Amino acid sequence: MPLLRLDYFQKKFPELKDLLPKFDSYLETKLSEAREKAAKDFDIVPAQLAKKLQIKEGLALALLMLAEEKGIVESAYQAFCPTTDNFLGEYKELKDVPKHIECPYHDREISHDSDHYFVDVVFHFAPQFFEEKEALAVHS
Repeated sequence: MPLLRLDYFQKKFPELKDLLPKFDSYLETKLSEAREKAAKDFDIVPAQLAKKLQIKEGLALALLMLAEEKGIVESAYQAFCPTTDNFLGEYKELKDVPKHIECPYHDREISHDSDHYFVDVVFHFAPQFFEEKEALAVHS
């Protein structure tokens, strides 16, 4: 059962008709992995999608934004330490990412300003979508 309303996307973007079923299959796989881990906030990373579908990362991001438009996924912003690559925090909106972040991964107290940490966009299954699919899985 497709996650996406492929007919809607295929009508809106006919040039993507061959790619959309692959994207849908990828999301199905990720949804299964999220269910196995009982993790509603399971990361869907544009770079990983791009690699899997052998497309450019910008197109992968665009596909995920289409899925976000349909309420399947939601975007979030994750900050990482530039020295250790460790996760520093996740934020719903880019504007919510603080100008300074205290980094707990260094021997001394260190604060990264926005020029000295990096931020990646990730996607998670939207809570209402995840719960709806969970309910369907239980009843099938």
